[in-house]
Amino acid sequence: MSDANLDLIADNVDLAIRLAPAPSGDLISSRLMATRYHVCASPDYLARVGAPAGPADLAGHGCLLLTLPDFRTR
Repeated sequence: MSDANLDLIADNVDLAIRLAPAPSGDLISSRLMATRYHVCASPDYLARVGAPAGPADLAGHGCLLLTLPDFRTR
């Protein structure tokens, strides 16, 4: 098992579960479930630094970001 974004064909992987858009090429995929993302903060954090009014305000906040390719800006 790995959380690396492997090349399924080159690495001879028979089955993969990915959080990603449908692959192109010679791969067969099935959607297992829809995923939603949420921006969350603790009440203590918001009391210290204030709540963001919109997505652009997140640039000034300490955030944990997804490291998955194509998902960092969604």
